[in-house]
Amino acid sequence: MSDWMRSLAGHYASRRGASAGERLLVVFDIETVLEAHGAHPGVMEVIRWLQLQPSTFVGLTTGRHEWLRAATLRSLNALGREYRVHFDDELLQMNPGGGGEHLAATKVEGLRAFAAAGFRVVAVVDNDPEVLEALVAADETGDMLVLHAPTLYQSQPVESPGTVAGNDYDLRSLIAESDLPPHVQLLWHGVNDTANLRQFLASPVHWGEVDVRYDPQGELVLRHDAFEATPAQVHEQQFRLVDCLDAFGRADRGVKLDLKDAASIEEVLKHVRHSGLGDDDLWFNGRLDTLGELTFQRIVAEHPRTVVQCPIDFLGPVAAAAPAEAKQVIEALTRLGVNRFSVSWVSPHVRLLIDRLDDWGYGINIYAVPDLAQFLRAVLLLPRSITADFNFPEWHYFGRGAGQRGLYHRYQQERSIAQATDVA
Repeated sequence: MSDWMRSLAGHYASRRGASAGERLLVVFDIETVLEAHGAHPGVMEVIRWLQLQPSTFVGLTTGRHEWLRAATLRSLNALGREYRVHFDDELLQMNPGGGGEHLAATKVEGLRAFAAAGFRVVAVVDNDPEVLEALVAADETGDMLVLHAPTLYQSQPVESPGTVAGNDYDLRSLIAESDLPPHVQLLWHGVNDTANLRQFLASPVHWGEVDVRYDPQGELVLRHDAFEATPAQVHEQQFRLVDCLDAFGRADRGVKLDLKDAASIEEVLKHVRHSGLGDDDLWFNGRLDTLGELTFQRIVAEHPRTVVQCPIDFLGPVAAAAPAEAKQVIEALTRLGVNRFSVSWVSPHVRLLIDRLDDWGYGINIYAVPDLAQFLRAVLLLPRSITADFNFPEWHYFGRGAGQRGLYHRYQQERSIAQATDVA
């Protein structure tokens, strides 16, 4: 992972205990943002993370002429829109002279203008070694981290004291588990077997999702795939729904029931009643074409305060081309009792659907998030919830996954300590 990003995270963390009213500022060079966005994806997510932090702002400096201000802001905000990044006019320092000035001097004056406006500059990111050396020389406090971000046009790392170099934007080095926003609910996907149950219960994640369907003997079990599509293996052991609910109840965990068969609803509700789980620890999910409107209405009738969720990936093209019609579908689903809408992270319309649902006042869940890097990108969009396999060995989470097509995540254990030798 990126030492450069880790340096930014550590430097920022040591300075974010700002006094009342103090505004922390991280300054990016515009050309670095534009070039890195194409050459090293991730810069917009880094800026988004910074903008989400309390009392923290992102400023921009550039040698571009002042008369390009409106066009520059317009293009940057168009680029940042899908990442929920917005740049304000007051946080853009341009070349006031209109040309001819030395670039390094222009950048130094820009930082001084930010300081005069009441900002505490804690870090600067630029791709020009000469500019970075000038910024280091101009830093009277010695409290500012100077980061060299080489791009396609400035690839030679600067070796000036007080600078840290790097050319990638790795969110795993920037965002710690403790930085996750508490209002984004997390769901552990596919707790369909006892091995994944153990991993889930050993974590602080409150919600676990299970796939509920009938086995060939007519018993409700937990399994992602239909038995017709993926026949049971010789040594496969079925995890019964009733045992799952008992385990969740004893551990005081919330269960999300992904219903794969509309005919199972009455038996599912019977098992839920016997489990003693209340509405606050229940969550129902199902496809509209699988469950039908009567099943959704039946769930809401018995559990009026629970989360009732429906995937809406099919609405992506409609939301893009005819948002009014897409909104009508969402409103029809809410009349059935659906109060959360789910979209796959790999959907080409995931960001658009999140924006639309936010504008219309509905909560959204993101699912099918494959690894920690993508999970952190999803978190930055601040959905109401995220469903993931928790295949995050970097955070010591070893989720197995739901077993789709009989496949599971597998992990290799490294022997870091030699076996003890008995020398007595």
